Amino acid sequence: VIIGLIVGAINSRSFKGRVKANNSLQLALNYYPLRINYDFQKDRPQVLDFAINLPETDVSKYSNLEFSLKGAKKGYPQRLKITLENKRKEKSSYYLSNLTTHWQKVSIPLSDFKGLTDLSNLNKISFCLEAWNLNNKTGSFLVEDIGFSTQNRPLNPAKDSSL
Repeated sequence: VIIGLIVGAINSRSFKGRVKANNSLQLALNYYPLRINYDFQKDRPQVLDFAINLPETDVSKYSNLEFSLKGAKKGYPQRLKITLENKRKEKSSYYLSNLTTHWQKVSIPLSDFKGLTDLSNLNKISFCLEAWNLNNKTGSFLVEDIGFSTQNRPLNPAKDSSL
C-alpha cells in the first residue's frame, strides 16, 4: 500500500512565518503533525509506505535529513524504514529503532543513504512499515518538521546502527 502526499519545499526563512538560518530547508506540509495509522491484519498488505512526493529538490548542499517523531500511546512501531528516492529512481533506506511515545528529534546524515549517487534531484521521502518488523500490528505515529540541514547534530538514540 502506498499513500502519497505532494508538498512544496521552501527556504526555512519564510517557513510558517518563522525566521531561521539559511542553513536549512523545511518541507511545507501543514500546521499539524502528520499522523500515520497502520493495521496489519492477515488479509491486508503487510507493507505500508507513506510517500511524500517532492518537487525535484536539490539537497546536495545539506548534510542531514531531520524530522521529529512520536509514537501513539495505544501502539506504535518499534522499527521504521525511511527511504529517499531521486529522479534517477535511485533509492536508499535507513532503519530507525527504539521509537517512544515522546517527541524525538531525529537527524540522519545523508551520507548514510548509501544508494544515492545524486542528491541534486531528490523527489521522494517515504516512511515505511513492514509487518514482520513490528511487535504492535496496529498503531500510529506522528511526524513533523521534516527538512534538511547543514548543522552537525548528534543522531538521536533511535538510530539502528546494525543496518
